[in-house]
Amino acid sequence: MSGIFIGHDSAGNLDLIRRLQPQVRHIIQIVDTQIPDAIRSMQATMAKAVAASKQDIRVNTVQQMELSTLFQKTNHLPENVALLAIAIDDKHSGIFHANGNAIHALSTDFNAPLYGMQQSFLGNGIVGGKMVDLAAHGKQAAEMAMTLLMHPEAKPQFATTIESYCAIDDRQFHRWNMNADALNNRCNRLFHAPSFWELHGRQIVIAVILAALVLLLLLAFELQRRKRIRADEEATRHKVALVHAARLSSVGELTASIVHEINQPLGAILANVSAASMMLSQHTFTETELKAILTDIREDNLRASETIKKLRALLSKHSLEVKPISLNEIVETSRSLLGNLAIRHHATLQIHLQDGLPSVLGDCTHLQQVMINLVSNGMESMDELPPEQRVLRIRTEVNEAGHVVLTVADFGAGIATDALDKIFDSFFTTKEEGMGMGLAIVKTIVEMHHGTITASNSPYGGAVFRVVIPAILS
Repeated sequence: MSGIFIGHDSAGNLDLIRRLQPQVRHIIQIVDTQIPDAIRSMQATMAKAVAASKQDIRVNTVQQMELSTLFQKTNHLPENVALLAIAIDDKHSGIFHANGNAIHALSTDFNAPLYGMQQSFLGNGIVGGKMVDLAAHGKQAAEMAMTLLMHPEAKPQFATTIESYCAIDDRQFHRWNMNADALNNRCNRLFHAPSFWELHGRQIVIAVILAALVLLLLLAFELQRRKRIRADEEATRHKVALVHAARLSSVGELTASIVHEINQPLGAILANVSAASMMLSQHTFTETELKAILTDIREDNLRASETIKKLRALLSKHSLEVKPISLNEIVETSRSLLGNLAIRHHATLQIHLQDGLPSVLGDCTHLQQVMINLVSNGMESMDELPPEQRVLRIRTEVNEAGHVVLTVADFGAGIATDALDKIFDSFFTTKEEGMGMGLAIVKTIVEMHHGTITASNSPYGGAVFRVVIPAILS
């Protein structure tokens, strides 16, 4: 007797199970024999494949039994179990695997994926498996038969076919929500229902390419138009920058004169008060002298008041010139001034500007005043630190709501907890010589731009001020 035996590809089936069920930890083989040696051989073959894969997977081989008994033994299986049907033949209940009834019944009842090695199992409930190539097996058998017929004196021949191929049932594949990428095009997908993309993907790609070409042409024309507009805007910006530089110079000189004008009447008032106090304590005054002192005090007070009114007029007279502006441009045009502030305070300035920052509606001069005030305060808060630790950061970005955010953060002592709620109140200050108006003016300007400003302490030390202004809707 000669013949070609069928060798089951246990390693191939193990690899397929692991790809489709990475969490599998237990494989149950179902065989149609009750011969102990055959069962042990199949158990050893799969165990050897598991050992070669270096996976922590337990293997059990279940022998032939009635379907009802098999259902009881394999009912309520956990998610990490896979079933592998090597062969099924339920002769006791009159159902034969040849027509797929037994496999269909098993796959319907089990709550775990069922794999198989027989072509007749496909389409009857198994996910798939490494199938025996019956065409190759038949060809080998025919060749052996021809050899034996041509050489009757030849001794019996025995061989084992190991040729197999991978096939899956796409319906079962989706039933168990398995990952298609795990197959890597290594398996034949049977009963596959093509998706809309698979049916019309080529036409969609062609349509998208044509639309993209049209959009590119339109974009080219738009870029040319914007290039001309940007050239005009660039010329305008240079003019504005020159005017701005002149204005900064005049504001600086005016500020010095304002300080001088305020100091003079305040000094005179102090001298008159001291003189009046001394005269009252010595009882050497006359009514005329006291009236003269009070008149001087009143005049000096009015002079100081007029100076303050001029300062207030200077701050309030400039009306908002609302137009689309970029906070990035404001920071860039202020780099020189900010750099001088950093040099004066022996500090390091770090600027991070987000590319493509949307514009806001506002006044460039006012928003520049906000930034310079916050930067100056931050640098002053770090004067007590060693120079290498005096780092101030300026950042622009867009938040989740689409608003533009300007952040100024220092590494100073931070803000006292009891001062956080009133840091922006008028006349509230933490400086010995401060007036408490800087942050109040900053808040007023931000609110005029329909924005908000908040102050907080950084977990890494120092204070953080965040100015949020709505972006222009595109």
